[in-house]
Amino acid sequence: STNTQPSWQRAHPNRFIAHNGEINTIRGNADRMLAREETLASTKIDAEDMKKILPAIDSTGSDSAMLDNTLEFLVMNGMPLPLAIMICIPEPWKHDENMSSEKKDFYHYWATMMESWDGPAAILFSDGDILGATLDRNGLRPSRYYITKDGMLILSSEVGVLDIPEENIETKSRLMPGKILLVDTVQKKIISDDECKKLYIPNEKISRAVKKADEIFAKINRVMPHGLGHGTGLEIHEEPFVSMRANENDVFKAGNIITLEPGLYDKTLGGTRLENDILITETGNEVLTHSEIFRI
Repeated sequence: STNTQPSWQRAHPNRFIAHNGEINTIRGNADRMLAREETLASTKIDAEDMKKILPAIDSTGSDSAMLDNTLEFLVMNGMPLPLAIMICIPEPWKHDENMSSEKKDFYHYWATMMESWDGPAAILFSDGDILGATLDRNGLRPSRYYITKDGMLILSSEVGVLDIPEENIETKSRLMPGKILLVDTVQKKIISDDECKKLYIPNEKISRAVKKADEIFAKINRVMPHGLGHGTGLEIHEEPFVSMRANENDVFKAGNIITLEPGLYDKTLGGTRLENDILITETGNEVLTHSEIFRI
């Protein structure tokens, strides 16, 4: 065990994963998962019962266990395990000029809701039907595999862990950063990274939300070229909508479309002191009620 004292309680495998390496961003990952609990809500579970399933992660566990807790939380809420893996352990997408815009939109969208769990880490995962492996975007853990002609897939950190006759080997390869290799044991087939990601990408709803959010960022940046300042947040939600919390030192001008959360500030704008939400429109200022929001 790298980041914790070894113990039988922390031995692999966990409920969904086995892990070679370490999660070096674990403190930030764990803190953010705990912070999200303040805004968790469900249409199926009342507030009192919600307390029974929290905290979502056990902060006394190892880095592997906390990642496993997070994946379990997402899967138990209805998310397919491969998608949960892609969200927590994304490809290095931000500066990849060869990546399609649809795939970048996908990673951009989910990055607003889940930060990367970065290693170096090689992860094996399973829900009982799907078995898979992935490598984090740093790609610093070896993960090599053979596919044999008689229907076996053998994956390990090194080649040669088993003696396989050369004439029985159909494929030799290795995992690449952020790539996924899946075996569907129900359909008895191997699913490649491309095939897996085509199940979730492209997504027109996601691409549309990211495009609209980028347009709003551009408008904000024209007014505040030095950024939004400390204490300000902009989030994309699946619904989707964009909300922004204003910092009391920010200066806004007419001609930009921004929604400010209520009750956080007193703002003097255009000679009028307002305490509610403000929608700054092309034609002037309009006071919104607390429940209204600018939808993209």
